Order: sequence, then structure tokens, then C-alpha cells
Amino acid sequence: MSSSPSTPLPPAPLLLVDDYPPNLIALEAVLAPLGQPLVKVTSGEEALKAMLSEDFAAVLLDVQMPGLSGLETATIIKQRKRSAATPILFLSAVSRDEGAILEGYAHGAVDYIVKPYDADILRAKVGVFVDLYRRGRQLQREEAEMRRRERELLERESAARVQAAAQQHAESLNERLTAQQQWLEAVLHRIPVPLVLVERGSGRFTFANAAADRMWGGTYPRPETRAEYDRLVTVRHLDGAPIPPEQMASARTARGESVSGLQMLLDTPRGTTAILVESSQVPAMEGSPAVGVVTFQDISALKQAERALQKREQEFRTLAESMPQVVWTARADGQLDYVNQVLTRYMGREEAAALGNSWTQLIHPEDLDETLRRWTHSVRTGEPFEVEYRMRRADGAYRWFLTRATCMREPDGRPLKWFGTATDIDDARRTRDAHRFLAEASAMLGSTLDAEATLQQVARLAVPTLADWCCVDMLEEDGSLRRLAVSHTDPAKVRLAWEIARRYALNLKAAHGVPHVLRTGETSWVPDVTEAMLVAATGGDPERLGMARQLGLRSFLAVPLLARGKLLGVLILAHSESGRRYDEADVRLAEDLGRRAGLAVDNARLYAASQTAVQLRDDFLGVASHELKTPLTPIQLKVQALQRRVSAEPDGVLPARQVGAVLDAVSTQTRKLSVLVSGLLDVSRISTGRLELHLEPVDLASLVREVAHAFEAEAAKADCALRLRLAEAPVVGRWDRLRLEQVVTNLLTNALKYGAGRPVEVTLATVDGRALLGVRDEGIGIAAEAQARIFEKFERAVSDRHYGGLGLGLYITREIVRALGGGVSVESEPERGALFTVSLPLVGP
Repeated sequence: MSSSPSTPLPPAPLLLVDDYPPNLIALEAVLAPLGQPLVKVTSGEEALKAMLSEDFAAVLLDVQMPGLSGLETATIIKQRKRSAATPILFLSAVSRDEGAILEGYAHGAVDYIVKPYDADILRAKVGVFVDLYRRGRQLQREEAEMRRRERELLERESAARVQAAAQQHAESLNERLTAQQQWLEAVLHRIPVPLVLVERGSGRFTFANAAADRMWGGTYPRPETRAEYDRLVTVRHLDGAPIPPEQMASARTARGESVSGLQMLLDTPRGTTAILVESSQVPAMEGSPAVGVVTFQDISALKQAERALQKREQEFRTLAESMPQVVWTARADGQLDYVNQVLTRYMGREEAAALGNSWTQLIHPEDLDETLRRWTHSVRTGEPFEVEYRMRRADGAYRWFLTRATCMREPDGRPLKWFGTATDIDDARRTRDAHRFLAEASAMLGSTLDAEATLQQVARLAVPTLADWCCVDMLEEDGSLRRLAVSHTDPAKVRLAWEIARRYALNLKAAHGVPHVLRTGETSWVPDVTEAMLVAATGGDPERLGMARQLGLRSFLAVPLLARGKLLGVLILAHSESGRRYDEADVRLAEDLGRRAGLAVDNARLYAASQTAVQLRDDFLGVASHELKTPLTPIQLKVQALQRRVSAEPDGVLPARQVGAVLDAVSTQTRKLSVLVSGLLDVSRISTGRLELHLEPVDLASLVREVAHAFEAEAAKADCALRLRLAEAPVVGRWDRLRLEQVVTNLLTNALKYGAGRPVEVTLATVDGRALLGVRDEGIGIAAEAQARIFEKFERAVSDRHYGGLGLGLYITREIVRALGGGVSVESEPERGALFTVSLPLVGP
């Protein structure tokens, strides 16, 4: 029934609530065609204030607002008596999931509209409430008007006329109400959402709109009783389980409940349909019973999409869990919401320990700032994310990972989700770093032949790439160990390490470290240094233990410096404050470095030895030239003088006496020359291993007397008294007589040369089956540092400018004595003379 032109329908104000002004403008544009007053506010507080002074046909309320949210505002509206019946339509562009929609209905909404919305549908839905509001207000106005007229008629006319007029007006009102009912039903039929009305109490279906008929596939059942409805309509849970009749949405609505977000399966003549059921209560009005408005939404397509999405998500998770690398996803705000089992196994914790921002706790402190900087930049801009960092494993060790991520975007370009991977590149990075480090070390080792300076540079290069600590210990020729280098980033720590080396001797019984390398020639690898190890290494000395603790050693490596199978020294590497620990890859790298360093040291030593050999050769050639020329010069002078005398004689004949003196001098110098040449030949034979021995019983006492007798003239010339203290009995052994004579001759020659005019004493005795021959002089003596060197080729303890000779006598003596199974030694001090002792087994070699 339409209103007469003289009584226009009252306006139906609409309250629009949204904190975002552009959204209010958009709503105003959509609802303007309705021609009703639009009140716009930007907060829940303003909305509540507006409703205290004015009634509204409907409230369109944004869910997400700062301060008082849409849900909280709706709760307060429903609590107020004046506004409890005001319809509320929620609008949201954020909360699209089922839970959020159900929560909206639970707070009293009659509809939950998700942006972007269809303007026509929204306008149609709001138009229904506008018409309901205007018609209701019009009825109230007309009723008031009717009562006013009735009072006037009663006052002016008789009761009969008043009754007739009232009857007439009632009939008119009924007609209008009938028209109103027809109009309302027409409106409800045109609503695109399936809708039925259920009478409260009886449960009778009083109305079903056209959309409900279309969903059913025919005329929607309108049973008169509850039992008849239960027989005609079958509903089930989404999993197929039947819903008891008393739990059906219509039964609950008939009991006065409001149903929100109920999902179920409805069996219709055209098949099974998944539906979302909502209901609200309309209170009884004059002449009309209370009813429940039940709406259905076909969500079959939504459920199908959900199943497809769940399948795709399961496929994604299956793929992610089967990959050998870390796979993760994050929300648009950068908070991780999924990681695969590769990461959970790596960190030894549950998945939740890596979600959100928790993953940052696994990053090495040195890499964290740069990682977060790049991640924050990517989250803000949506640019691809890529970074390398170290991540802590369950056992505390760190490994390098390459992490990449790309952003999936909304249609409007806004970031929606991040998909990323983290690949373990520790082995590849270590190999790369190891190759680079070894290349630098090799270049450094090959840049100079100064072995010690090179090793000091290598120690500095190793920190911090390979270690927090690096030390180099070198083996000396006497077997002692000398610390060559200590490297650490903290100079105070370096001084501490030097102080420990200076104050405390190495515990050679220690099970680990340098002692182990010295004993076995193999690497000592200690992944985790324990307190017990420190105690054992320091022997329990409290002060030494305290200093060792200050070093902070956590992981330790000691590798041999080897070359040609010989141990040259030890390279010591240790981790402390970095928290790193050595593994097998580090051991291989350190051993490779040790081999290269050992080869460099050996090459440097060989080069130094070759240079020394060249210098010795040059020195020898100079001395040999001088020594060979010394006997030749007198011979040449004597022969030239003899030639002049022969030329001066008329018959060219000289007396035998004159010729004999010359021949004696020539013979003496020739013997000297022969001795020099024989010495050189002996050196050649010894060097090539061709020193021949003719073993026979030899009386060493007799041989010593013979040689001493031969040296009497030379001793007298040197003003040295030659004293013999020999055993009375013969000292017979199985030896080479000529070689022994050569040994005694060399020792006596040296004693007379360096005796400085003082007595020379020769002793001979037998002890425990060995002959002990001693030659002592009281001459210039020999410094301690030269005593081992004088037995080498071309070596001497004094300058060849003051004392002649090739520097071969003692070398030949040592080699002959060794060949005979014996040994030779020297005891001497500067200016205190020297004692050479030869020990020979009587049984021979």
C-alpha cells in the first residue's frame, strides 16, 4: 500500500561509520539514490553519540577502526534499549575468513559485507531496511493521527458516528496493512539472498522468497508443523554427519535464538548444497507475531575453492618438506608463518621456535645487523631478498647459508606473502675461502726465502680467517723447540702467550697439542677444549692454569710442518672468543697449510744450505789454491836456483851435496802436496761412499809411537813437547792400519798447529772392549758453538788467514772412525786447549 500524496513517508536516516573518509564518500555515492539523509561519522564513539539523539533506519559499520572497533560499537548499540532493534550491517576489507564473519554475526549484525562489494546489492539490502523504517514510522504516524481523529469525533459526534468512523478507518487501515504486507513480500522476493520467515514458538514457516525457491529447485517447503518440516528437509554437517532436528537452524530460531555463521549441507531436489545460515529475531508488533528471519547463502563454490586451496597448500607443504634445503614463508609484514622440517631438524627445536621473528635468534651476531637491514628493506619495498649469513646449529656450531625470497603481490601490487629458501653453502664457502686463503698463503710463502719471516706473516694471515689464535713453533737442530710467532687480534693476549712460553717449559707428556705432534708427527685435533685438558696440560699448577684459562681456548689444532718426511715444526691454531670449533674440513685445510709451510721452510733451508755450500766451495777453492801453491812455490824456487847454478858451471855439473839439499827440499814439499791431494781424494771417496777399508790386526800403541816419532821434528819446530802416555801392553784391534795412521796424523797435525808452543799429550787405553785414543793440546781452544761444526767439510773454528789447511782433517777423521765402527768427540774451552777422543771397538766394524 502506497502513501497518499498528502502524507509523504517520513525520511529514513542512515548512519555511515568508517574511519577512512574516502570510504564514507564511496558509501555516500552508493546510497545517495535512496534519497535518504546520510549521517557520516569516523569513529565508534561518534556513532554512539549520534544514536543518542536520533533514530536510524540502519547502521553501516566498518569492522576495523582505531579506538572503539566496529564489533565493540555494535555490542554497545545492541545493549541500549533505544537502538537495540536498529539493523547493523558490517563492512570489512580485511577480515575475510569465516571466523571473522561468524564473529560479526555474533555481535548482532544482520549482514556482513566484504569489500569490494556490489553497489546494487548493497543499495538493495539497505533499501529494504529504509522502506521498513519509513513504513513503520508512517504506520506509527497514521495510528497517532487516527487516535487523534477518534478523540475529535468522540468529542463532536455521537458514539454511533464515532464507531462507524472508527470501523471505516479500521477497514481502511487493514487495507493499507494488507497492501503494506504485499509490498514487503514483494521486496523480500526481490532480495537475491535466500530468505524464510519462521514464526517464533510454533516453528511454522510463514514466508520463503524467490531466491529460496531457486536454491531449493522448486517451491521451498512451507510446512505448518515442526515435525512436517523435519520430514521434508534434511540437513547435515559439512562432514556428512546428520544434524539433530532440535539443532537445525530453523528450530533454534523458533526458540528465539539468533544463529550466526552456521555452515551445513542441505539436501534439495536438485542435489546437495553447502550453505551458510544466519538468523535474527524480529519482535512482535501490533497484530503480528514475533518471527525469525533466516537467510541462506550458497557457499558450494567457496567450499570447493577452500578444498582446492587446501589441496594446493598440502601439495606445497609436501614439496617443501621433500626439499633438501630450508623452505619458509612469511606474511606481508615479514613475520614467518611456516618453515619446513629441514630447519627444525637443523636447529633441534619445534617449528614455533622459528616463526615470527624468532629466527633472528639463530643468526650469528656479526651477521645479524646486515641481515635485518636487508630484510626490513625488502619487506618495506617488496624487492627480492638475498643475503648470506651464519646460522647456529643444534650443537652450537654455525654454518653459512644463502637465503633468497620473493614477494607474491595482491592485484593492486601490495605485498601479500613471501616465499623463501635458505641453502647451506658452508662447504662451498669454506672451499672458496680455503682456496683463497691457501693462494694468499702460498704467494706469501713463495715471495721470500726468509723462512722465519714468512711463517710470521702466515701466522698473521691465519687470524681471524682460520683461527683466533695462531702460533708457530720450530724445531732446532739440537731437537729443542723455539716459538717463532704468535698472532691474535688483541696485543695483550699476544703478550700473555709469549709470557707463558717464556715462563713454562712444554709438558712433553701431554696427550694433546704440540707434544702429541712431536711424538707422532701427526695432527692433534681437539674440537672442544675441556677444563680437564687444561689441568692436564698445565700439570695442575694454579698460576699456569689461570694464565691458560685467560687464553680462552675452545677448539684447538696442532699440525706438523713436514717436508721430505722430516718434522720441521708445529703450526698451532685455536678458536676462543669467536665461539667457532674446528671440524674435519678445517683439519684438512690446516694440514694443507702445514705442508705448504713446511715445504717453504725446507726450500728456504735448502737454499740457505746451497748458498752456504757455494760459499764453502768458493772458500775451499781459495784455500785449496793457496795450500796447493804453498808446497809448489818452494819447489819452483829450488829448481830455478838449481838451474841457475848448473848454467853457471862451465861443464854444467854440480856437486852432489848441493843437488841433494835441493832434492830433500823438493821431496818434503812433494809429501805435503801428496797429503793435500790425498785428503781431497778421501773427501771424494767418502762423499760417494767408496771409502775402502783393509781390515787386519793392528797394534794401535805401536802405530801411535811410529806416527809420533815421525812428528818429532815438526813438534820441535812448533816448540811443542810431544808426550806419550800409552798402555804398556799392545792395543790390538781389527782395523785398517793406513786409515788409523791417517787419523792419528790428522789429530797430531791439529794439536801442533793450534798448540801455541805448549805440550801435546797423546794417551791410549782400553775400556770395555774399546780402544780410547786421546790427543790433548793446551792451545787456543774451541768455542762451544763451533765444536759440532769443525767435524764438517771445509769447516774450521779459526780464520784460514792465521792457520792454513783445507778444513778437511777432522771431517776425514770422523768419517774414517765411523767407518771403523767408532766415534770421535771433542772437549774444549777457549784458551784452555782441546781434547780429542777417538773410541774404537777392538773387534772392528
